[in-house]
Amino acid sequence: APVLAGTSFNNVYVPGGADWSTLDFQRRRIGLYGALQWKPTKNLEFYSQFFRSRYDMTWLEHGAIYGDTSNDIVPASGTTFNYNDQGIFQSGSLSSNSWQAAYSGDGVRMGTDTRDQTQATVTTDFSNGFKYTINDHMKLTGDFQLVKSTSNEKDFTVFDATFLPGLYVNTSGSGGLPSVTTSPASYATNPANVFWNAAMDHLQNETGYERAARIDLEYDFLDNSW
Repeated sequence: APVLAGTSFNNVYVPGGADWSTLDFQRRRIGLYGALQWKPTKNLEFYSQFFRSRYDMTWLEHGAIYGDTSNDIVPASGTTFNYNDQGIFQSGSLSSNSWQAAYSGDGVRMGTDTRDQTQATVTTDFSNGFKYTINDHMKLTGDFQLVKSTSNEKDFTVFDATFLPGLYVNTSGSGGLPSVTTSPASYATNPANVFWNAAMDHLQNETGYERAARIDLEYDFLDNSW
């Protein structure tokens, strides 16, 4: 009934709130490749290949989430919501009738987060081989390879929360972008009104190796049906 007040609709569409985030992201990849080939005699050849790739990534995220579930959102006392002709919410002062909001005595829940992540991955591939022609019928070849990969990651997020009074959301603001205001605007900047909500950490240190070797002896039966 509160969200239908002042309308002729039987059903309307109301958001649970609004949220946004900013992400400062930097990624860098460096690759190095080298190859060496040596043939000391016409029958013997050596070769070596080296490949190294490093990937570094950092990001810093700041997010703010206003809202409860849509079923808990109602107009603030003494107000009604504005809808378009399809019953889709356009603007209004949001309040929450959830038990948390009633307990706090304030409006809609707001949560914020700061997330910091750094990651470094390095892969090194070192390969060597040879080709030896023993005679016109026989050839010996071999390859040896070592691959090493390391990955280190730190990912840490801190969350806090509050219940904001005077939350006004306009989904058809300047340039079609939504806007959010609170009253008083200083409420969210007062640490006394905010509580720690959660923290999430992730540390990762991994190392992997691969070693491979191959030797082939090839014999050519010239002018033979075998």
